[in-house]
Amino acid sequence: MNKESYLDIASDFHLFIEGITTSSITYLAWTSAVVAALLALTTIIFSQFNERLIYHSNEILGEIKKLIKIKEITPNEFNSKLSEIINILSNQIVYKFTYIFFSIISYSSLIIWLFSGMGYKINQPQEDQTLGNSFVITLSTTIISATFFFLPIILKQFNKNPPLKIDNKNRIKYKNVSNFFESNFNISDNELIVDYLSPSIKINLDYNENVILKFHHELPIKDLYYIFEFIDESNNKQLLKINNDSSNLYMEYLIHSSLKGENNFRGLFELIKNSTQLRLYVVTGNRKDSFVTIINLALENSGLDEIRLFCEESIRISPPHWVTSFLKSRDKFKCYIDIDQVKKYKLKHKNK
Repeated sequence: MNKESYLDIASDFHLFIEGITTSSITYLAWTSAVVAALLALTTIIFSQFNERLIYHSNEILGEIKKLIKIKEITPNEFNSKLSEIINILSNQIVYKFTYIFFSIISYSSLIIWLFSGMGYKINQPQEDQTLGNSFVITLSTTIISATFFFLPIILKQFNKNPPLKIDNKNRIKYKNVSNFFESNFNISDNELIVDYLSPSIKINLDYNENVILKFHHELPIKDLYYIFEFIDESNNKQLLKINNDSSNLYMEYLIHSSLKGENNFRGLFELIKNSTQLRLYVVTGNRKDSFVTIINLALENSGLDEIRLFCEESIRISPPHWVTSFLKSRDKFKCYIDIDQVKKYKLKHKNK
């Protein structure tokens, strides 16, 4: 932009400010009084509501700490109380929307009052343009502008320390959960995954020989990837990748073949059922290269055509190259049969 363009913009802005008369400023004062009163009332109500939510959740946290100290709480009871905290804090969404609305109105009012102050000063009659009047107008505009600017900042300082940070979909980041367990209960990542998150999966055949996967974990963590590895005595490998990014703790999937005409999956089910090495690789982070833990899985026959896999113990090994490669791919289910034969399958949500 050249100098003339800037001068044109400045001239247009001056004309705009000159067009702000005392009648519009009077109307602004009337509406601001009503808006300010309603905003104050709404903000006080929801701030108190949010404060009670945080206070109650911290009370439950205190109960958990006492029970852990005297060793009178099981992982299931712990998860039940933690779920109660999550349910309580999920109601913060109302307060968050109220705060956003308050901030928009406040900063919009700041801009309007700044323009109105400038317009009032420019359009003052000649006889009123005294040093005293200029001082009062400038100071009043500064005070009201500062009020609208700092109120959202001050309001944000209150009620900002919940024990857990929950997003708008009632989910938690793994880093927040890990820090919560480590700082409050001295529970390591391995213990957290095996004893408290407790991911498990049921695999069964339905009457049409379709494979159904039923995945479950105890906490709504959104940024974890679960890689299930099944290896049989012939070194045939099946790799399954699940990332539950919803707040649902239970998900069902149907397996679909990438090959047309393949609709019988009993062979695949038997390969998994007869596996001798069952492992779970838990990964976190957007880069999908940060392994949290590696776990040996136990297999339980739940029925004629149903098995359940659950966490047994964490182990210290390096992830094999086929797992890291599979993790970075877009594949959801992959089978390596007789070394050189590879089959890919798709997962379809039954919940949706």
